[in-house]
Amino acid sequence: MNNKDFENLTNKFNNYISSYFGRDADTDYYLNLKKEHTFNVLLHAKRISEAFESSSSLHELVPYAALLHDIGRFPQYFNYKTFCDADSEDHGLLSCKIVENEKLLTFSNEDHQKAVLHAILYHNKMEYPVSNYLENTLLNAVRDADKLDIFRVACEHLDPDKTRSLNTHLPDTGIVDPELVKLLLQGKQICYTKRKSYDDMKITMLNWIQDLNFPYSFEHVKTMNYINIISKSIKGKFKYSEVSDYLNGLVERGSKGVVSVL
Repeated sequence: MNNKDFENLTNKFNNYISSYFGRDADTDYYLNLKKEHTFNVLLHAKRISEAFESSSSLHELVPYAALLHDIGRFPQYFNYKTFCDADSEDHGLLSCKIVENEKLLTFSNEDHQKAVLHAILYHNKMEYPVSNYLENTLLNAVRDADKLDIFRVACEHLDPDKTRSLNTHLPDTGIVDPELVKLLLQGKQICYTKRKSYDDMKITMLNWIQDLNFPYSFEHVKTMNYINIISKSIKGKFKYSEVSDYLNGLVERGSKGVVSVL
């Protein structure tokens, strides 16, 4: 597929999501956030793909998976008024269904089709199956790009006095669960169901840094100062210096290509 094919896909994407706008100002606000998020993820994904050979399948497929990874978010919010999968639908699965039902992918190569769908389906999962190199690396590229822009969106909405809060389901109690901090410092994943407060959600976001894969991703986190911004927004008591030192060390190594889970 070529640039013209991707341009056509972008037009189809915009046409599809346009049907969910216009109901009310609140819905449009959150859908616009998702539209902006999608195209920012696309930009990050393209930059990550610069690490791949320009003639490779990975370099070609990354933009397709990035553009379509959250297409399910638009009907999700329209129908349920939430982006919380637990209170609505798994948006990764929903995105896959839309891509297939709308026939948005027209790759002649079946492996390419499967790889893009694999990336869309598992981009939001804590656990996912180990597959072949193409599917694994494409998935990791999309997961990284997605997290990088979620950090941006989260940091822009940390102060409810200045903008709308994106926290719609966790109480802002100012309490941090020390067990989540312990898991972070042990390099372990944090299950979303363990989060009991808004501060717990922020600890979980900081923990995502350990799930990054590419030097570009770590470098971007460092450049944007996300660790410091998110950490300082946490109201509850936690091991601030220990967490900050641990994550900053990880980012420093990762930006030099020392850290990788590929």
